Amino acid sequence: MIKIKGQKIGFIGGGNMGEALMAGLLQTRTFSPRSIHVFDLRRPRLSFLKDRYKILPALSIKDLLQKTTILILAVKPQDIKGVLTALRPLLRPHHLVISIAAGIDTAFFSKHLGGGVKIARTMPNTPALVGRGVTGFYTSKTLTKKDQKVVQKIFSAVGRVISVNKESSLDTLTALSGSGPAFVYFFMESLILAGQKLGLNKTTTHDVVVETFDGALRLLKHTHIAPSDLRTRVTSKGGTTEAGLQQMKQ
Repeated sequence: MIKIKGQKIGFIGGGNMGEALMAGLLQTRTFSPRSIHVFDLRRPRLSFLKDRYKILPALSIKDLLQKTTILILAVKPQDIKGVLTALRPLLRPHHLVISIAAGIDTAFFSKHLGGGVKIARTMPNTPALVGRGVTGFYTSKTLTKKDQKVVQKIFSAVGRVISVNKESSLDTLTALSGSGPAFVYFFMESLILAGQKLGLNKTTTHDVVVETFDGALRLLKHTHIAPSDLRTRVTSKGGTTEAGLQQMKQ
């Protein structure tokens, strides 16, 4: 159980990723419901989050900042500039600003918020929605070691956290962890379609593929054997697996 004592966290934006992070923070008891505040322009969404998680809705960005010390920017990249314009006159030295917006670097935040603001850039991937995410993070030099630990504790609530020393490395990590699930899903989709073409019904094929991926992943994590070695172990010379792999390589 991880707790961040004496601080309150505020979310600007209550979409899917913001909600996943709120849920993770509550489930791990990193924050209590009364320590989580959220502002969202969509009133029905704000009401939903309040009713479901018992968190505290904010009437405005100003109201949010007056009540919190940690700020999560959980809005779409195209909305970031407008949010930063509203934030700039309201931020105080104690505020820690954490962005989960893809593709917006720390230089952009410094330009629109002013120098000296404590900024952390993070990028959780979609498995964070079920607490199994990978979040890369990069922090500006304005953050203290304590601030960095706070960022790590927050995102540990939804999975694995990886700190990078160069901001360009965060983009590389995001390409792997962010796009990776889509590549996996595409491969699974292809196997399901192949199974159906060979005569299996959709439900059976789906279950077989999902369990195969789940079992393979569990075996990989349990044994700590390299993926290439595990692949070799199930590839008999002249067999169907070898033939299939040759087709994939082509």
